[in-house]
Parts: sequence; structure tokens; C-alpha cells
Amino acid sequence: MNPEQWPAIKSAFLEAYSLPAEEQEKFLVNLQQQNAELAHAVRELLEVSAEDSPNLHRPCWLPDPPPTEHMLQPGACLATRFEITHYLGAGGAAEVYRAFDRQQGEFVALKILRRECIPDHTALLLLHNELHTARLVTHVNVCRLHEFYPALGDVGPFLTMELLNGQTLQERLAKQGPLAPDQAQPLVTQIFDGLEAAHRQGVIHRDLKPGNIMLTEASRVVLMDFGLARDVKRASDLATTLSENRFAGTPAYMAPEQLKGEPATIASDLHALGVLLFELFTGKRPFDGASPVETAARRLHEQSPRPRVNGQFLERRWERIIQLCLASDPQARPASVEIVRKLLAAGAPLLWGRRNLVFALGSGATACLGGVAWENWAATSGATAETQTAAFDHFLRGSKLLEEFSPASARAATNEFQRAIQLHPRFALAMAGLADAHLYLKNAEPHNAPTHLAAAGRLAQQAVQTEPTLAEGHTSLAAVYQAEWKWQQAELSYRDALRLKPKAAKTHRWFCGLLLQFGRNDEALSHAQRALELDPYDRAAPATIGLYYFLAGQNQRALDLLEPAVRDLDSVGKSGAARFNLAQVYARMGQLAVGTTAQNYFEAALRQTAIIMSLEGGRPAPSLGDALYALIHSLRGDLPQAEPYFARVLASHAKGQEPIICVAWVYAVQHKLDEAVAILEPGLVSHDPTLLYIKVVPFLENLRPHAGFQSILQRLAL
Repeated sequence: MNPEQWPAIKSAFLEAYSLPAEEQEKFLVNLQQQNAELAHAVRELLEVSAEDSPNLHRPCWLPDPPPTEHMLQPGACLATRFEITHYLGAGGAAEVYRAFDRQQGEFVALKILRRECIPDHTALLLLHNELHTARLVTHVNVCRLHEFYPALGDVGPFLTMELLNGQTLQERLAKQGPLAPDQAQPLVTQIFDGLEAAHRQGVIHRDLKPGNIMLTEASRVVLMDFGLARDVKRASDLATTLSENRFAGTPAYMAPEQLKGEPATIASDLHALGVLLFELFTGKRPFDGASPVETAARRLHEQSPRPRVNGQFLERRWERIIQLCLASDPQARPASVEIVRKLLAAGAPLLWGRRNLVFALGSGATACLGGVAWENWAATSGATAETQTAAFDHFLRGSKLLEEFSPASARAATNEFQRAIQLHPRFALAMAGLADAHLYLKNAEPHNAPTHLAAAGRLAQQAVQTEPTLAEGHTSLAAVYQAEWKWQQAELSYRDALRLKPKAAKTHRWFCGLLLQFGRNDEALSHAQRALELDPYDRAAPATIGLYYFLAGQNQRALDLLEPAVRDLDSVGKSGAARFNLAQVYARMGQLAVGTTAQNYFEAALRQTAIIMSLEGGRPAPSLGDALYALIHSLRGDLPQAEPYFARVLASHAKGQEPIICVAWVYAVQHKLDEAVAILEPGLVSHDPTLLYIKVVPFLENLRPHAGFQSILQRLAL
């Protein structure tokens, strides 16, 4: 036997010897395919008697081993029991080796503190902590640790653990690149399982990253190195903080609160999970910099980018999870791994925003919704846990239905909100939701508008009185004041809502609309942009904020929002408003352009209008398609072509069906100014909602010098 082959032969023999008889042959067949000579030597050793076999306890190093920087050499034996066979790797505080346990007859992994860390009491505590942590968490997706051994002579303290054959997720990504969602799902599920098992025991990982996740040959995913990171102690500056906290984790995966010296929490682990998922799908980390300090600085001061693969955004449910986990504010992240799972299960495109997400996990649930903590509501509700859960269930159904933006779904939503309030009469959030449903129906059912507005006002007032700190109640009340043309009260209520909940995306969006009525464009659009940043998945945002940019004269920015909205939500219930607004923008850009460019924009507007007509499918008036055709042909100067469409619009208006604005803008662009003013006048009495933006609607610009129009603006206090 060649002595130089002895380390490999001995290691392979020990591995085969430790296997059950039925597994030995499979191991040898695989070894034969890789190295026939090595397999032959191992078979010989397995067949000979103990008396005739070589002394397996003798060191397996070479006579003159090459110099190495590793602490332990192959053949070294620790505690007269663990024989080192291979160096496996190292972390910030320890080195890991493959060792044969002579007592148990099996291979283990052995983790030993680096020499420079041995005097460091913190490093020793971390090693102790890892073993203590592992004993708390017993799960197939968490690495099993065995025993701790104190320092012996020149050998530092070490612990033994389960030996995992495979590669880390970091190695897998380096070799094969990012994974597609369907490839990643089985891995991610097991990561969730292991992390959730730890969190159930109150154990925080603190350094979750691809390098601490092992993918075994048996397709098992295992989380490693629990407890080997500690909380950060904040220093005078970021660079000093990182240099003085070498056991605190990896900056690229650390949450902002960790970098600021706050204790790590479940939310911190979920932030790291977001970074991990970002990297898993894109091959990059969201906050990479040229140095750990730059990476940490980017995490502290930048919003996370949207993950892209080959220039395309991820499937929406995955992107939503990643962005929620990467939120700078720990309170804005999902409250647990279980909520992450349920968000993924909810699927796309109808994802729940955090503003309307609660998972009722029983009487001890702690998820948050609308700024109201479940536990606080439950403690004061006086209802049983079952009743609380049922009330929230009805509330969630109502919220989901309200996001469908159709009269039928809004009516169904009112039933769900009413049921929630019946189960718990002091459920202020459901009151606000019901008020919003009535506000939607006020515009969808003009014949019943006064009844819906009165109901919305009563419910919004009740929500604010029941829970004065509920931002959603103040938002609903502001919208009621706005519908009643009580501008000052509306603005104060919106500001109250934002004071209570500065990150309420819907409140920012609705407040933008109020400010635009008065031409306060810069202030208004700052709220619009904030709404988009806070909730990029608000299904109402593209159509609404696209319209706001159009009203503010920023047509290209409006197109940037409306064109994708039409592509992504191409159905009657989801893209109708976006498509209607998009046609208006194209028509306006055609009005402002000349020659071929103008005709191209008009043709684009007509294409959208044709689609709207087909979506309307012969439904009874009002017809938005007729209104658009009349407007576009009038802007082109083709009044004969506009005439039949406008005739239908006027007939519908005479029955009280067509929105006033759709009649007024055609008259205005045709320079029939007296007729336009005459159409607008009755809206002052009925508080017609389409009058709200007459000061800024570009198609009414011909009316602005008209004395009658100026009188209307004065009476509106715009």
C-alpha cells in the first residue's frame, strides 16, 4: 500500500465501516465509479480480520506533512476519541473538521475555536451558546449538536455536531447561479421549517445567510451556526462599530436595527431571510458594497431595490415577500415565518398588503393591522377568542372584496364588514372599512349617493370615537368631508391620520387627491410618490396616481404608471379605470403635439377606447367609451365623427346617468363655453363628485377665463 494513499484509504474505510451493512455496498459502488483503486483497498480492509488489518488508530498524516495554516492536522486525536481526517472550513471564530468518533464508530463534525479567539471570553460564550441553542431546537432542518469539550492543553475548546455531507447554499449559488422560483420552493420550504422551529423556542439565529445553510446529498436543507453571533454594541461611527463587533454577524445580511446596536429579534432574522431570498433568485445581494462598511451604510440609508432576474421583476408573490422582509422598519416586516408562508400561499396578483393582513392565530396572536395590535384589541373586546377570530375573518373578506373595485364586490364587502361589527360592536377597523365601501358605492350608484354618503359619515365618526388612535378611521372621515366639500376638515383629518400612521399608503394617496383639487401640485405629488414607495402593490395606486400626474400636467410620468397597469391588470374589473385614464393621457398628448406625433397619440387613445367599448359589451349607459370617442374626435377637430357619440352621451346625461365632467369637457374642447358652464352648474347643488378636479382638468382649460366658470370655482372654494 502506498503510504501517500493511506489518509484517503483510511478515511473512506472508516466511513464505510460506520455504515449499516445494507448501505456499505451502495457506498462502495459509488466509490468504485470515482476511484477504483481506492475502492479496492477499502474492500480489502473490510474483508480482513481485526488481527490482520492495519492499525487504524495510528495517525494518518504523511511522514513530512506540508506546512498548513489550519489548527489541526489529519490524524490528530482530540479527547482520545475524535480523530481528525479533513479540514472542512472556517468562520469568524472557529474552524470545522471532519472527525471519526472512535467511541461511537461514526463520523462527526468538530468545531474548534481559532487560536486567536481562545483568550476571548466572548468567543467561548458563543460556542457554549451554540450548544445550548441547539439543545433547545430539535428539528430535521436544524443541525444537531452533540457535546462540548473545554480547552485541553494546547487544544482550544470545541464541540461536536452532526456531519452533513453536501454543499452550502453559498457554494451552490456560486457554482450554478440563482434559482428559479419553482426550483427554490423545496429549499425555501425547509428553510422556513427550520427557522420557524427555532423561533418557536425563542431562539434567534442572528446570522442567517447562504453560507450557514447546508444542502445535503439526501436533499435535506439544514440551518447551521445558531447562536454564534451576538448583538452589536454601537460605537462612535459605523466603521468602528463593525470593527469592534467581529462576532456580530455578516453586515450584508444584518437588519438596520442590528447595525444601530439594538438587540436582534425575530424581525431581524426575517430581514436576513429577505436578503437570502433576494440572493437566491437574483444571484446578488440587495445592499452589496465595496466593503462591509459601505454595505452596512447602504442598508442603513437606502430603500431595498426590487429584485430582478434578466431585467424582469420576480413573480409578484415572491417579490412582495422579499420587499416586506427587507423593510427598514421592523414593525413593517411580517410578524413571523408563519405569516410569510401565508402571504406566499395567498398568491398573485391578489396579494394582501400589510395594511389589511391579519392572521388570527388564536387568543395569543400578535399580528398587527392598521396600527392596532391584535393583543390590545383582544384584551379590550370582551369577546371570546372564537368571536374575535370570526370577526377578523369577516373583516379580511370584506377588505379583499373591496379591492376588486366593482359595485358587486363593494356590496358584498358591506355584508362582510357588517357581520364583523355584529360579532364585535366596537370593531373600529371594520367600521372604517364599511365607511369606505359606502364611499365607493356613492360614486358607483349616483341615484343612491346621499344614502351612501350619510352611512359613510356615520360609520367614520363612529370609528374615530371608538378608537381615536386608529388612522384608518381618520382617513375614512377625511374622505367623507372631502365628498361633502368640507375641504378644511378633510385636510385636518388626513393630517391626523398621517400623524398617527405616517406610513399609511392609502392615506397619502387620498390626501394627494385633495391637494390636487387646489392646484397644490408639488405637495400633492410628494404624497403620491410616498404612497407608491410604501405600498408598490396597492392595486388602486397605478390608475389613481397615474390620473393625478396627468392632472398635474406630468403626462409622461402618468404614462409610466398607466401603461404597465393596463398590461398587468388586463380585465374588466382590474384595468377599466387605468385604461380610461390612459386614454385621457394619450388624448391630451395628441392635443399638445402636432403632425404625425399628434395623430399617433390620438390613434393610441382611440385603441384604448375601442377596448373599453368592447369591455363594456353592450352594458346600459353610462358608456365611458362613448364619452372618450366624443372627446378624442372633438380634440382632433373632427366634429362630424364626434357627433353620434356625443349624442348618446347627452341622452345618457339627460337620464342622470352620464358623469357631468364627460359632457362638460366635450363642450369645452368644442369651444361651446356657455353650454359647458350650464352643464356644470347643477353639480353644485348635487355635490357631484366629478366636479372635484374641474380646476385642474386640462380639457376644461378653455373655460378658465369664463366668468361663469370662475363663479363656480369660487362657490366650490377651489
